[in-house]
Amino acid sequence: MKFRSSSVLVWGWVCLCVGVPLLSVLALKLFWQPARPPRPAAFSPTPSPPSVAVAQPASDPPDSTPILPRNPVIPTPSPASGIPHSVWLAVPRGAIATQPLKLDAGPLPYESTVGSIMAAPVPDGVKAQALFNLLPQVPEESLANTAEQAAALLRDRDYARIARPWILSPKTHGAVLGALFADLMQRPDAVALPTLVEIAKTPDHPFAPSAHENLTLLVGQDHGVDWPAWDKAVLEKLSTPAPAP
Repeated sequence: MKFRSSSVLVWGWVCLCVGVPLLSVLALKLFWQPARPPRPAAFSPTPSPPSVAVAQPASDPPDSTPILPRNPVIPTPSPASGIPHSVWLAVPRGAIATQPLKLDAGPLPYESTVGSIMAAPVPDGVKAQALFNLLPQVPEESLANTAEQAAALLRDRDYARIARPWILSPKTHGAVLGALFADLMQRPDAVALPTLVEIAKTPDHPFAPSAHENLTLLVGQDHGVDWPAWDKAVLEKLSTPAPAP
């Protein structure tokens, strides 16, 4: 009887040691469940409709424009290093970039006036006087040409009255002086020699040295700054009859 009670105590102790851990494990499994991530929904792609090839007429070239998907994602290319970028200039407010410049292709005002003078039914002397009067209004780049036109129309008998004041003044524009001096050297001695003496007498005249040199060549001797001697030499030159050809 004593042995039986001791066996019961031993088996009860064994059951207690083994059962308590088993009961703890079962309780954990029953009352504690780890949170699981939601299961993703099944993906069922929508089948794209089959492409149908459409025949085009032989005379029309096929359309080579690529067809992009419904919502295309176009990558932005990154600029290569070392390649200059485009620079956009600021456009003033109200300006139209595509508006062409309006260029006036017609003649300038002075050109219209010159055309009217040349077409007028008047003597050449009147035209020459009108062109000389127009010189203050002529642009600098056209002074020489206008002065040449005026001198070409000027008669020798009108030279002293019209052209002489222009060529003797040191304040006349150099382009006009150059054209008139070249024309003077083509005039007869009766016009050229007295005018050259007056130019040579003016120290601040741009063509005074040239007038002195031409006087020396035409008269045949150099009188320096002895102006009475120059006047006498010019009178003798003009009074001497020209040799017969």
